[in-house]
Amino acid sequence: MRDERRDGGVGAERWRVETGGKIRTTPVVRRGVVYVGSDDGHLHALDVDSGAERWRFEAGSMSSSVPAVADGTVYLGGDARLYAVDVATGTQQWAFTPDGKLYPTPAVVGDTVFVGGYDDGAILYALDAGSGSERWRFEGAGVSPTVADGTVYAGNPTGDDGGLYAVDIDTGMERWRFGGGSAVGTAPTVTEDTIYVGYRDDCLYALDAATGAERWRFDGGRYHPRSAPAVAEGAVYVGCKDGYLYAVDATSGDRSWRYATGGAISSVPAVRDGTVYVGSYDGHLYALDAARGTEQWRFEAGGGVWSLAVVDGTAYVGSHDNHLYAVTVAERTDAARPAPTRSEGDGADSTDASGERRDGA
Repeated sequence: MRDERRDGGVGAERWRVETGGKIRTTPVVRRGVVYVGSDDGHLHALDVDSGAERWRFEAGSMSSSVPAVADGTVYLGGDARLYAVDVATGTQQWAFTPDGKLYPTPAVVGDTVFVGGYDDGAILYALDAGSGSERWRFEGAGVSPTVADGTVYAGNPTGDDGGLYAVDIDTGMERWRFGGGSAVGTAPTVTEDTIYVGYRDDCLYALDAATGAERWRFDGGRYHPRSAPAVAEGAVYVGCKDGYLYAVDATSGDRSWRYATGGAISSVPAVRDGTVYVGSYDGHLYALDAARGTEQWRFEAGGGVWSLAVVDGTAYVGSHDNHLYAVTVAERTDAARPAPTRSEGDGADSTDASGERRDGA
């Protein structure tokens, strides 16, 4: 099995772009443009076909900011401020400065931007998307806001007085909170009536989205989940600090399989057409059979893989070597390119009795 394929087919590198710093956060792809932040302090807007730079925006420290794109604007955090930037020109439209610290990854729904901060406690802000003016704030949560069905779900960074909160998007009033065993460790993922979220007590939780009641918890036993869960075809996929990608039954919480990489996993898994893609700090992008956990192929980057997005047959891979890679994972069709949204994963391996997948490379 080759580590990196150069034959132009699946697993082959299409292009790479070097930035001035590590790429730790998930790239976002909209209308033929890849938006990605770098430790060089810039948001880079790149052409999906060639990697050519369209523009860059200087935001200062933004190593953990995942941009949100909606209605001609990209929203991102940097230097303790939230910026709104024109998608066509890269020019600043407005900036919001919170009280104290900013948790730099926003979510956008309709005409409202949600972003978290910290000032003697976590704060969730609701801002006007057009002007950046504050509409309301909620004290108690603010990390990794995720919006679904009229509710914004956000975590508390310390676990004090609740770990995950559900807040009404219109009023800013609390609907429920779930404490769990510690602080929230990942962004929540919401599908239909269930929320999946990792905590720093080494557990993945499934919660009722309406009430916050616990449905099940999965204890991997070693190191807390690092990546937001991905949910597809009745399974939950989550990467952990122990280097394993776990596949867990979405209904029961039972482990289906796990696959050992050579380093911690912080990239959000992506599931497409029966394959789950995940990056590892060991410097590889892995393509695994989603049902069995067997390795199909791997791509070797020049450093640890910290982030990943798969769109229209291409994986965009952020690496510790300062590069963003575009890697072919399937045939692309122009019609499959997504329009902007308002908001917002063949090996010879063997399976033991516990369902654990071993790296057969």
